[in-house]
Amino acid sequence: MNNNDVIAFSEVVKQGSFSKAAQKLFITQSTLSSRIKNLELKVDCKLFYRKKGIRYVELTKAGKDFLNLIDRWNKLLAEMSNIKCEISNISFVVSALNSISTSLLPQVFLKFIQQNNEVFLKTEDLSSYASYDAIENKTVDFSIVVDQRYSLDVSCNPLFSEEMVIISNINSTFPDTVDISDFNISKLIYCPWFLEFEQWCQSFFDKNFKPYIQIQIINQIPSILANKECWSIVPNTVAQLFLKDSSIKIHKYNFHIPHRKIFYLHSIENRHENNLVSNLLNLLKYELTQLEKEGILKCDFK
Repeated sequence: MNNNDVIAFSEVVKQGSFSKAAQKLFITQSTLSSRIKNLELKVDCKLFYRKKGIRYVELTKAGKDFLNLIDRWNKLLAEMSNIKCEISNISFVVSALNSISTSLLPQVFLKFIQQNNEVFLKTEDLSSYASYDAIENKTVDFSIVVDQRYSLDVSCNPLFSEEMVIISNINSTFPDTVDISDFNISKLIYCPWFLEFEQWCQSFFDKNFKPYIQIQIINQIPSILANKECWSIVPNTVAQLFLKDSSIKIHKYNFHIPHRKIFYLHSIENRHENNLVSNLLNLLKYELTQLEKEGILKCDFK
């Protein structure tokens, strides 16, 4: 049924006149008459009495019954509009550590938005511990973390792993290949990247070692490295990000530092359709595969 024909019918009833209805709709009276005839053909009955000399139209019995249906038609259109509005306002919430959000996710998010323009993407900067709680409480749909924790409600899966690298200012005097004895521990820019790394630092340096500064926001590191005596241990993805925009260099080293392992979480009973999680994972897999080809990380997502 043509919505323009229904509007024409409603306006004729409202105005009580074909001529007035045509004026309100900014169409000719012949066009209005054609729309009413089309409607009458669709419903296979006359909707108006047409009598010469009568200025105001009169509904037939069928016309009165059809008028009642119009109210239901308009309510249905409103409900359909609301459904469309609700679909366009679906939110998909992703949480990740600051280092992951900054180094890996921006390009992934751009592609996700392009492929899901009806979805409102929201990001959170949560710790691994807080991410598990958020997934369990269904306030976050997808999360990237460094710690594994058992949960009946949360699916935890390997995403990728990467080596930790040592960086300093490009004008520092540290050799290209370093030994730990080349560094002053009190000049370390320290970030507790993951639990195994924290334990390694306490064992390798000293349980009560005191760094130059402890940070949580990774973009602070290059500025602090302006002090040429400073150095830092960072994940390789973070170091590669800094190489693009900052005056830093990466050092080889002759001792062991544990690799960082990254996992992704989602609710076993996700409150949104799983295709959003699947779509994000496919985009992540493509990005990680490219980075693996460049030797930056090892993709563990299959």
